[in-house]
Amino acid sequence: MRKFFKDIVEGRKEEVIRQVEKNPALVNAAAKQPPKKYDDHSSLMLAIESWHFDLANYLIDKGADIHFVAERENPNGWHMPILNLAFMMATRACRHTYRYGVGDYHEEEVISSKEKADAAYALVRRLIDMETDVNGIAQNGIDGLPMNCAKMVYHQASFFLPGFVEHPERMSPECREDLTRLFRLLREYHADYSDEFIMRDLKRPECPTYPFVRLLAQD
Repeated sequence: MRKFFKDIVEGRKEEVIRQVEKNPALVNAAAKQPPKKYDDHSSLMLAIESWHFDLANYLIDKGADIHFVAERENPNGWHMPILNLAFMMATRACRHTYRYGVGDYHEEEVISSKEKADAAYALVRRLIDMETDVNGIAQNGIDGLPMNCAKMVYHQASFFLPGFVEHPERMSPECREDLTRLFRLLREYHADYSDEFIMRDLKRPECPTYPFVRLLAQD
């Protein structure tokens, strides 16, 4: 069993397929620690969290439970609906540039790729089309904040793109395209943007994230 989960995390698709064909029940198996960070993660959750979106689609095709949530009594479980996790990883998969260096020396590294960003977006749309709830609440395993999908995307973008938050004009066209379509998708399916966590930044020009939120709200 542990080998199966390791194969998912490492993206060994042929091995995963071979094991599922032999034992179809694996598509809805839940991992147990070690490692602790994967405790009570379903096979589908592991595929999404590891950025192996092709594997995630395969597992869904084979009947993976898209409504799986870790057991509440498990303190190590990731208590987040599958759709919220998919939105989180799709936000991280947006093409953005990490700039680093000292003094006059700077280098830039492009994080993710168009292929990865497109695959993440397609998975999110597929899950929504399968009638998963964009307003379902997640108890985020990182910071304990209850989040619906709109809040999740905003939180992840603010956290992983800090330079763009203060100076959104620096956002590359690719990054803006990837983020914007996520927000548009949420609006298309009537995601709840009324949460104070988001609205406070739309109402407070002095807030550091105000320019970033306004930029996305205009699209």
